[in-house]
Amino acid sequence: MGSFISIVGDSSIPKDKRQEFQKRVLHVMDIGGMMRLEEVSIYDKSVYLLTKASVFDDSCKCYWASYNYFEEKLWEDAGYDPKTCCVYSNKVGWSVFNNIIAICHLLQELYSNGRCYVGGDLHMDPLEMIYWLNKEFGTKFDLDHRLDMVKIYRALIRDDFYGLQELSIDDLADYAKLYSGEVVFTESSRDKLKKELLAKGTPEEVEKFFSGKKYEFCSQENYTRYLLFVLAVAEVSAKYKYNFSTKDLVRCESDDDRIYWWSEGAFALSTECQDWLADVREKHQQLMDDESDDQNMVKKLIVLLDHINNVYRNLYMFKESFYDILAQANSAEARAAVKLLEAICAQGEPMMKELLENNSWQSIRRREPRREMKRFLALLGNRVLRKKTLAF
Repeated sequence: MGSFISIVGDSSIPKDKRQEFQKRVLHVMDIGGMMRLEEVSIYDKSVYLLTKASVFDDSCKCYWASYNYFEEKLWEDAGYDPKTCCVYSNKVGWSVFNNIIAICHLLQELYSNGRCYVGGDLHMDPLEMIYWLNKEFGTKFDLDHRLDMVKIYRALIRDDFYGLQELSIDDLADYAKLYSGEVVFTESSRDKLKKELLAKGTPEEVEKFFSGKKYEFCSQENYTRYLLFVLAVAEVSAKYKYNFSTKDLVRCESDDDRIYWWSEGAFALSTECQDWLADVREKHQQLMDDESDDQNMVKKLIVLLDHINNVYRNLYMFKESFYDILAQANSAEARAAVKLLEAICAQGEPMMKELLENNSWQSIRRREPRREMKRFLALLGNRVLRKKTLAF
């Protein structure tokens, strides 16, 4: 049991589109918080570090992830294989992990020119996916190929599973859906498929194929839905324009929760977050002026990260910031950052213990002080913002 997303049909990407496809899949995985946890052991302590999607060469077997930063959950491996130029996944859950893998699979469908189709436990409307993709990449993707019964039929009969099954119009309908509603097939699409089927089978077999549910192209309800679909994808009407952002995609309350991905011009941080950064900068400077020092800052950091995970649950330092601190272990700036991390941990620990004793885990995930701890770890991971704020 579980939630799965898969592709049926020929998922191969034309060679001239593969580089662009790979770049966009990795981009979606990156800003969607798809990561993995890497274990590091020092001083008899083992901690996990977050590592995100990265550019690699074709000698690598694949990029994979099993953890989502925003959902804060481990699922089964999902990712991209440069050898086959395909997206793959196992159990994907029902939240952000599911959303990101669904969009990556939809990209596979779009770049295959409709030779394959996404199916499974989708918890995000394909209309929203298309709108977000076009907004993010400045593209004009659409799902018109899903109205072509011949294309869907050919994809299914070439699939390893469906190719061995007895098909009906209902199977095509499952993969033609543009949204959670009835399917719209054009009469010309039906006629083209009938001719193809009659060339291979008897009229009785063709009639059996079409004897499933009735899909009326000209019904007013379906026609209106299709018009709304066209308007939303083309963004030609403000009336029907989706208000769907990356923040909505990853289910954040605010873009401040995406501080690890912030860069100049990417998105704006709130006034509250900017005030917090100013406060962090001031406290960091005060700690730099503190004459007391730690003889073994590396050991202190590894012990502290282990303690943070025990107290705050499922919060991890980014791999880049961990090794940046280790590389600059003798600098006053890096040492002050570790001291500040320790101070934030100590300040929030009593409240965290109280929250964990009296509330469910889900109810405290985004509560202070846990939110501040996660934000500070994200700040340490964002090299540009860390340099501006903490000077290292």
